[in-house]
Amino acid sequence: SVAWEQPGGGRVLMLKLRVVAADGKVTNVELTPWSVAIDHEDVNFATNSAAIEPGEEAKLDASLAKIAEVVKRSERFVKMRLYVAGHTDTVGPSAKNDTLSLDRARAIAAYFRRKGLTLPIAFAGFGEQVLKVKTPDETDERRNRRADYVIAPQSGPPPFAGPYLKARASWKQLR
Repeated sequence: SVAWEQPGGGRVLMLKLRVVAADGKVTNVELTPWSVAIDHEDVNFATNSAAIEPGEEAKLDASLAKIAEVVKRSERFVKMRLYVAGHTDTVGPSAKNDTLSLDRARAIAAYFRRKGLTLPIAFAGFGEQVLKVKTPDETDERRNRRADYVIAPQSGPPPFAGPYLKARASWKQLR
């Protein structure tokens, strides 16, 4: 059965399973929501650009195949959402980088949708707040111009932790 529990006052989706072995032995198992960070090769964006260059599409197609595999294995258990978090390097004003990273995340989300991904997609831009490679301001670092992909249940907060907890971003839904 699927139920909402309130441990400590919070609402958490919980899947309760009652397993009966062939010998009649019964075991109860409780599963709580999970998230899956999609291991992928980063799409390289040109400086000040959110355009997906044709040479980068194979990376996105490989990521889409991994996303599809997670969805295939899990869709019967939980309704999922893909979260796409966009990033920039430290070149340029912070406000401009926030917008640029949002545009990058939107471009990737739209690419996945055009390629047939049907589950809901949320995207956000984190600008230069969550660097992959720590650099001083105004440093052109290609590895920071990237996006992260995480699949998680639809019914919860975005599943990002670590340095994301100190960052501020507004999640948008791809229509």
